[in-house]
Amino acid sequence: MDKIPLEEVLEKDLATAVDFEITLAALLSAILLISPGISDLLQFPTIAIALLLLVLTLLRQMAIISQLSRTELIIDKTSPPLVIATTYAVLYTTLWIGSVASNTLPIQPLTIALLISTFAPPILIAFYEFFYRDFMLTVSIIMYNRYVDLDNSNFKNRVARRLGSWLAKSELSVDEQPPEIDRIRDIGESSLDDVNLGTRVGTRLGVAIAIILFIGLLLLPAAVVVYYVSAPVLQLIKLVILALGLAVSTNFVIVLVRFLFARFGRDDFDMSNWRYFRYSLIIYILFVPRLLSEQGHSVNTDLVTGLAVLFVFGPIALRMWQYKR
Repeated sequence: MDKIPLEEVLEKDLATAVDFEITLAALLSAILLISPGISDLLQFPTIAIALLLLVLTLLRQMAIISQLSRTELIIDKTSPPLVIATTYAVLYTTLWIGSVASNTLPIQPLTIALLISTFAPPILIAFYEFFYRDFMLTVSIIMYNRYVDLDNSNFKNRVARRLGSWLAKSELSVDEQPPEIDRIRDIGESSLDDVNLGTRVGTRLGVAIAIILFIGLLLLPAAVVVYYVSAPVLQLIKLVILALGLAVSTNFVIVLVRFLFARFGRDDFDMSNWRYFRYSLIIYILFVPRLLSEQGHSVNTDLVTGLAVLFVFGPIALRMWQYKR
């Protein structure tokens, strides 16, 4: 069973896909550089992220233009920091909006930012599907390609059933959908007759571990706050709620950013759990200290920045060293 090439179905020109990334990076960098002083704690990371967005898109454009470059290697290794930087920029933009809005509303900027970043992505996706009509189509193709990689298992059957529900929500009629989509529509449940007990147990255990890790990822900022903050119960509860909101909004924004890059840019929407967890962890490292500092706790900004840089570029440097060997 072959995968469905996303760029062919969506008629995406890979040679010009970086143009979208450049435009988005320029917009976000301008916003960051206009108001980097909203938070003293985040001032240096914000300026660094703005410059990083521009440098990464420049490197990717150079890789596309140069016929002798290792294009795929450069694109693959610059995708993670580009997603992280864009996610940070989007969250910081909501913080900037919150700072402006807090001048007229009796609400803290961070609370406004979390409300925007939590509820805006689903709303934007709904509007996108209505006007551009290919969100459900794109997600269905991505999930189908994931389905192809799976061994026969009960989890694979669940993915197959979910594919049909995604397509059913598409604004595109059946006649308007590309012919390759017939493969998704015609998927039946895989037979489990030839799947041994070990495979079934292993698959279910893997799914359970993934769910536990994801829940842990959502609870991590709240756990850090509970561990480090000493405050009255009501104030601590409020801070924990903000930390949970940060976790949810971060993951919402990551999904939205990755979809945009998969649809209009050069990211291949890698399904690696570790890569996804790393995206969230880096954003937490940068934003959770702000939550703590607002409660009067001293934060080592150099340590925060160093950890973020290590998480962003450490795996990339290791992979590049392995590639060179």
